[in-house]
Amino acid sequence: MKPLLVRSAVLAAGLLAGCASSTYDPELHGIDNMWVGASLQQKSAELAIVRQGAILEYYFVSGTAELTPLGRRDLEVLARHFQERPGAVSVRRGAASEALYDARLDSVRIAFAAAGVDLEQLQLGDEPLGGDGIASANVRLALEADRTFTATGNGSIVTGGGVIGGGR
Repeated sequence: MKPLLVRSAVLAAGLLAGCASSTYDPELHGIDNMWVGASLQQKSAELAIVRQGAILEYYFVSGTAELTPLGRRDLEVLARHFQERPGAVSVRRGAASEALYDARLDSVRIAFAAAGVDLEQLQLGDEPLGGDGIASANVRLALEADRTFTATGNGSIVTGGGVIGGGR
């Protein structure tokens, strides 16, 4: 009887030890949470870059066609997205001259091609961000023609002198 009691006690002790809760380590838990939080934050930022779909004027070194580190980062995110699907990217002209803007477009094309994007599947232009709006070139024309203008919602504008720019 005694050996059975000893075996039962050892078995019960083993089972109870297996059921004991592990020591909670808030430090490790915090690191895990920080990693998950950083990962979600990174993915959210990348989705915002893709949603915006633009290379902005300040993504270039002033007066050049060279991308800044921020411009390179956003272009890399866009390139990963457009490697798998067709789409459009707005390369904002801003105050750049025609020659500088053309050089910037070439720089962006080269970077997308180097990242493996099929340029036949990618449209580049100076389109408004976030929906209906007016191309910056059309706004500039309107301001030169007449300081009073109205957006039509289709990419053109109406001034005292008539309609500038066509619908998209």
